[in-house]
Amino acid sequence: MNYDFDHKGLDARSTEQWQRFIKHLPPGSDLLTVVLKSHLLIEEKLTELINLSVADPTPLSGFRLSFEIKQRFAQSLVRISGAPNFWPTITALNNVRNRLGHEVEPLDLDKKLSVFFDAAEGHPGQPNRLLDRDAKTRGVEGIKYYCFVILTQIFALSEVLRIHKKNHNPVEIELPPFQPRNFSQD
Repeated sequence: MNYDFDHKGLDARSTEQWQRFIKHLPPGSDLLTVVLKSHLLIEEKLTELINLSVADPTPLSGFRLSFEIKQRFAQSLVRISGAPNFWPTITALNNVRNRLGHEVEPLDLDKKLSVFFDAAEGHPGQPNRLLDRDAKTRGVEGIKYYCFVILTQIFALSEVLRIHKKNHNPVEIELPPFQPRNFSQD
């Protein structure tokens, strides 16, 4: 199948994504900034992914869906193969963000960060044997790296959906109109 592919548009969107990432997560950013801003950038991309996946995103506008709902909705719309750690890493990031966003001094932050790194490095639920380092050692730059990887992967998915949507009409089904009925009991 031959798709119409806009290379210039892709390059511009790719450059814009990179520039937004650098703008909001400059070198030297602290843990709170990196987690919260990465979470927001990923949430924006999940929303874009959802909007590109549905026939008409208009009914969804104005809804304030939680990050978790957006993630699960996107996950239900897009089947991903070859990256089994993609969704678990996003879930783990959301858990870290919730700890940092709702607790002044989160007690189990190191554990949540370890779960994030284990998921990102492909070992959800088990100690990472390839990288024998704790969450503090991997630190803020590691979180930035994996969040950028997630953003890049969502960007790629969005581009595929953008091409698909441009080249395919959404499913449209014509239903018969409702017929008025008299429900009175005469």
